[in-house]
Amino acid sequence: MTVGLAETLLLALALAMVTFVLSWVGGTFGAILGERGGSRAEIAGGLVLIALGAKILVEHLSAG
Repeated sequence: MTVGLAETLLLALALAMVTFVLSWVGGTFGAILGERGGSRAEIAGGLVLIALGAKILVEHLSAG
């Protein structure tokens, strides 16, 4: 089954719209949390990123 130009453009437009909406919602939500939580939100976000990085590192080191 081949995909035509119209279908490809429609898919690209749908992906762009979803990406925009989710980014906007995330930015708005983050700004609200930043005002309310201040430095505590930054520390929590940093800890989450460190935990995700450690998890990925362990997965890659143990795979193989």
